[in-house]
Amino acid sequence: ALDAEARTAVREVLVERSFARVGGTHSIPLTTRVVLCVEDAGDAAELAASVGGELLSIPPLRLRTEDLAPLAAELVAEQIGPAHTVVPESVAVLSGYTWPGNVRELKVVLARCALLATGENIAAADLRLLLASGAVGVEGRGAPLSDLEKLHIEAMLVRFHWHQGRTAEALGISTKTLYRKMREFGFRRPRKAKRTRVRPEG
Repeated sequence: ALDAEARTAVREVLVERSFARVGGTHSIPLTTRVVLCVEDAGDAAELAASVGGELLSIPPLRLRTEDLAPLAAELVAEQIGPAHTVVPESVAVLSGYTWPGNVRELKVVLARCALLATGENIAAADLRLLLASGAVGVEGRGAPLSDLEKLHIEAMLVRFHWHQGRTAEALGISTKTLYRKMREFGFRRPRKAKRTRVRPEG
């Protein structure tokens, strides 16, 4: 999310249809189509009116359950890999949940279930257990964003075997930011089991 200063800067660029590079004075025309996601309906309408843009309203995930199957398959392939599959029974479980955290919550749920999976399928039983436990949100109330972020980072660390460089790249953040997040959430890389050498007798 952008802070107030950044939002003001973006708004000015969209209104003026031009920008200048950092440290530069030359004005560069803006010829790119910009798509912004704004959660507050009032802010979205105000922004669209001020920049002469079009306002598109996307219903929450709970109102478009027909999108769950293709969206879940895409998210699993993107962040977990093609080895895991969302079976029809699991899609039925996903369709019965209200998703207060929207797509962000769905992404974290799928990543968490991949950690629990004993096979290649995202199991319906694992989904029921995870959603019922409130680990990523409970009925009618989403989990705090910090909790969702923690679960997602943990899942990505496990996926990349705690390789911080590859994990940071997959998350789209710097290794410095990832290290700070790991300290913030208390993550510690699992220690490898020590190998015991047995000397032959004789």
